[in-house]
Amino acid sequence: MKEIPIIITFRSIVLCFYLKYLFFNYQSITPLNPEKLTFIQNPMGCLADFRFLGKLKHNHKPIFMKLFKLLPVFVLLLFSSCQEEKEETDEIDDMATQAELRDPAEANKQWIDAWNRNNPRELDTLTSDDAMLYMEGMPMNRDSIRSWYKNAAPMMKGLKTNPEVKYSSAEVAYEAGTYSHGMKSDTLNNVYGGSYTLIWKRVNNDWKLQVLNIAGSPEDNSDSEMPEDQ
Repeated sequence: MKEIPIIITFRSIVLCFYLKYLFFNYQSITPLNPEKLTFIQNPMGCLADFRFLGKLKHNHKPIFMKLFKLLPVFVLLLFSSCQEEKEETDEIDDMATQAELRDPAEANKQWIDAWNRNNPRELDTLTSDDAMLYMEGMPMNRDSIRSWYKNAAPMMKGLKTNPEVKYSSAEVAYEAGTYSHGMKSDTLNNVYGGSYTLIWKRVNNDWKLQVLNIAGSPEDNSDSEMPEDQ
């Protein structure tokens, strides 16, 4: 459907050249058979219906040669218009995709809320398949992260983050800052904290946690100890 305006423009250009020719050379053209005027009577008809050319006098050949010499220009304009239309369509598609992609800050908030609700299944859905967890500088793979979700989250309460650095692009986003939380078993309601870095990557038009780096405060690292797998 989008190619129709381009075709109409091309036909209109050819028709304008012919009407111009008729205007300046009307006295030198021999009578034409009405059956041969398909192109004039129906401008939306066949582009290449030049059968009426045989009725014109031989001395007008240079005019037609000029028309045919301009054909490459018309073809170039046609392809150029198609390319511009394709680029515009791609740009619109990209804009629509960006509109559907949520802000990475929302993914951060969802992760924290899922942690405080002790929902390891939701935490798992927010984590990429090849994610890495760095606990006090020690790397842990995806299976260890899943185990950490199941064992550490139930022990903590009131996780809060204080982001100090944020960045996001079309494919990557990260957030770094400090965190604090309490322990459910602590009757004294002590506050534990440290620093964190979350790196997100875009996967299937959503954000997935790729790297999680946690370091406890020097005076207390109990909140960052990894429970042993059962």
